[in-house]
Amino acid sequence: MENYRFAIVVIGLVLTLGGAPSWGQDPASNDTSVFNGNTGGGSGALVSNTTGISNTAYGTDALSTNSTGSANTAIGAAALFSNTTGSNNTATGFDALLFNTTGISNTATGSAALSAKAIFIIQKEHIIEPGCLQIPR
Repeated sequence: MENYRFAIVVIGLVLTLGGAPSWGQDPASNDTSVFNGNTGGGSGALVSNTTGISNTAYGTDALSTNSTGSANTAIGAAALFSNTTGSNNTATGFDALLFNTTGISNTATGSAALSAKAIFIIQKEHIIEPGCLQIPR
């Protein structure tokens, strides 16, 4: 009898989630993105995507302003939040690459990594050339 109940639960989940383009996302926001090979989870994730393809966004507002950027990965609340057309970026952590809009092939890992906040802290503690990020020795 236990196997019967388990089977019913599994079938119910498959039927429920099978029709959903992306789990945990606002239903009205992911209609166009799912057909382009995008995956999103979290309120506001990929909400503005129009023609961007192969994007992955998990977390509240992850890649939320992305419109045409492709092959981006954003994991964490507001990761790659401001990205619009930038492609091939990877942001992992809260606010990672927060203000990247059109940049390509960037990787940021950690809370506020490569956001304006993180860059300000590095510049405050170490003198570096504008546009260059250096790791102190």
